[in-house]
Amino acid sequence: MLRQTLERRNEDMVARTVEDVTEHGYQNVCVVVGATHLEGMVREFEARGFDVAVADFS
Repeated sequence: MLRQTLERRNEDMVARTVEDVTEHGYQNVCVVVGATHLEGMVREFEARGFDVAVADFS
């Protein structure tokens, strides 16, 4: 259950970010998330065709 909730949250956050990027024509964005979301969101952004660079400051 928790895994499904996390994956759904990742998908929702990526979808909202992509919507904003598209609406405003942004070329670069910085998305700051907790470590638990990192892998899933990177995978989701890449699946949507975005180039992703990760800076891990933990």
